[in-house]
Amino acid sequence: MPMLPSERISERIYTSTPLVAYLHQRRHALVGASPPHALCSTPGLAISTCPIVQTAIAMVRSDEADAFYFGVYSAIQEIPVGRVTTYGHIAALCGYPQRPRQVGVCLKHLPADPSMRHHNGNVPWQRVINAKGLISPRSAPSGARNQAETLRAEGVTVTENAMGELSVDFDTYGWFPETLPSEETSSQEGGEG
Repeated sequence: MPMLPSERISERIYTSTPLVAYLHQRRHALVGASPPHALCSTPGLAISTCPIVQTAIAMVRSDEADAFYFGVYSAIQEIPVGRVTTYGHIAALCGYPQRPRQVGVCLKHLPADPSMRHHNGNVPWQRVINAKGLISPRSAPSGARNQAETLRAEGVTVTENAMGELSVDFDTYGWFPETLPSEETSSQEGGEG
């Protein structure tokens, strides 16, 4: 018998996020309830009433989103030391020129945990600035200053204007290749075989 949409969501949660599955099962064990797809006859209704599952559903990224995050982080890793590029250029290099804001979202959610494949220690997040050549403001006031100091440590000149905006000269420090260096290398290797 085919699974209901709510059962497929539950199955994905149970198989992809063990901690959430454990917490969900523990919660239902404590209150004596069944797993979400067995709570009622209306598909999807039970899932929407469980806050643990709601959070898990929001946290589970699609395969497309995971691929986008991976592409963004990999592209940013290719920016040379002492150079900067824009959110829009990274989006274009990844094949999504209409998604510069999503590049910013990827960087906002860049893990700090060094055990992760991509983290703020191996993805040079500081080398991505906005299309005006400015370091984008953050919710934390020290965020832009931290980015400026990190760029200065790499030899990039960061200036502050009268408005307090921090900027980088694209003519001197800009990095805007048409393709990623790794793609050029792989296409050259493929042509020689």
